[in-house]
Amino acid sequence: YFSSNGHPLNFGDFDIYKSLRQGTNWSEPKNIGPLVNGGGSEYYFTIDSKSQNLYYARSVEDDLKNLDLHSFPVPMEAQPDEVA
Repeated sequence: YFSSNGHPLNFGDFDIYKSLRQGTNWSEPKNIGPLVNGGGSEYYFTIDSKSQNLYYARSVEDDLKNLDLHSFPVPMEAQPDEVA
């Protein structure tokens, strides 16, 4: 998971993306969607240990330096893959 403004699909300034490790390479990043990403910027993303809720900091479009903390149930686009 990472924040970026350098990909074609953005809902705001910085959005949160997911990429999976595939051998020695990484998959194409996928935007985790508009349920989390909005018109401002989203940063500092984490998912709880049970993969039920995600937490992140968000700014609004007109004040990109003022961050508020948010929590949201993990949408399908953001579900982590199982690792053993």
